[in-house]
Amino acid sequence: MAGQHQQAALESLSLTHILYDPDDPVGRIFALLALSPMILVSMYTIVVLLRRELLISTMFAGQLGCEAFSWMLKRMFKRERPIDYVGTGYGFPSSHSQFMGYFVTFFLLHLWFRETSMERLQDPLSKVRKMILYIGVPIWGAAVCYSRFHLTYHTVSQVVVGATIGIAIGAGWYLLVEAIPVFYPSSLLGQWRTWFLESDVASRFRIRDSWAVWPDGGTDAEWGVWKIEWDRSRREKKNQ
Repeated sequence: MAGQHQQAALESLSLTHILYDPDDPVGRIFALLALSPMILVSMYTIVVLLRRELLISTMFAGQLGCEAFSWMLKRMFKRERPIDYVGTGYGFPSSHSQFMGYFVTFFLLHLWFRETSMERLQDPLSKVRKMILYIGVPIWGAAVCYSRFHLTYHTVSQVVVGATIGIAIGAGWYLLVEAIPVFYPSSLLGQWRTWFLESDVASRFRIRDSWAVWPDGGTDAEWGVWKIEWDRSRREKKNQ
């Protein structure tokens, strides 16, 4: 009978299984913030597949490399978490903090160096959008880092070291794949970037660098093309 069968040992998927104190008024908020890396990986994947931007692809590759490095560090140092029953695996460094440190650093460097500067923006809404990103993204990253300490998954040092490593990797990777190739096109990295964008592989998979053509990544230009085609299709329907 079914009742006599021995129950199989079950395990929790630790990626989404987050413990928090139900009596803590902000516990659930911090538990939700802890899902940020998974949300960002999903967003990375969608944007890479739909937009096929070289920038996003290299940013995602660096993010995965940063995660792999965190995995190696955890097994190298083998330091436990502050509370044994909270979380699985080793606690040093905090992979969440390292993830967000990388993401925030790479994102802000791109925003500063390759997006249209605040002084040149004419549209007030664009200025508001950029200001929100400048302020909101670092706050988001800091909140995720703090959530790991607040939920007792990591100590302060594990969080700080993780974030510091992520920041260093984000800055170093941006320097290699964006800053040097873009601002020094005659360098070896710059020549390789140009060669790749002109290669058959990039053409076949429609890989591009929109920021090399438009300072806003083509947002206004693409909308302008859409508006022209939209108006044309509307006129044709009216004339039928």
